[in-house]
Amino acid sequence: MKTAIIGAGPRGVLTISALINQYKNRTDKEQPLTIELFDSYPIGGRVWKLDQWPGLIMNTPPADQVTLFTDASVTLSSPVFDGPSLFEWATSDLATNYLTENKLASELITAAQNLGPKDYAPRALFGAYIQWFYAQLLSQLPFNVHINFHQELVVRLDRLKNSSITLTTSEQEYMVDSVTISLGQQENYLTEAEQTLALYANEHNLSYTPPLPVLQTLI
Repeated sequence: MKTAIIGAGPRGVLTISALINQYKNRTDKEQPLTIELFDSYPIGGRVWKLDQWPGLIMNTPPADQVTLFTDASVTLSSPVFDGPSLFEWATSDLATNYLTENKLASELITAAQNLGPKDYAPRALFGAYIQWFYAQLLSQLPFNVHINFHQELVVRLDRLKNSSITLTTSEQEYMVDSVTISLGQQENYLTEAEQTLALYANEHNLSYTPPLPVLQTLI
């Protein structure tokens, strides 16, 4: 089976984790599983990119409540995949070595080492945590499971008569059996009324501030 995941942010990476978990524990593991992962940005996606200013912080719960792992509190049909929370990872030698080896900013390394359990972590630090988590998944892949990451923009999906799906990127086409779309936060475009107001403001040397963006997630 070949499946595609569009979006390499936390939801997309968590989907990969769940697929691997189910494959290992809920199948006979005879049929190969290939996961094609797509994002025009590196692993972690646009919001959590590593090269942003460390002063930009997450707007989600404190660091000791942020994790990509599962524990006994999560009801699954297969065993949990336990591991450190963002806080536990960030303040460990494991994180210091990872951030240093990947030549990330010294400011980010310092922020990680000084992170408190109730602090709101830098976005870039969560991005590094996502990339580390993804690396853990790759290092523990079971036999017959393959993951291919394509840093490409998906521009089209077409379902064929045999139920297969053709996925077209800015580079080439891929044939898959299923697709999971996890786009995260998207650009917001002005409505017709907002465009009219913006045009009026421009023509009359006025300033127009559109409404605040709304988080749009499609999974």
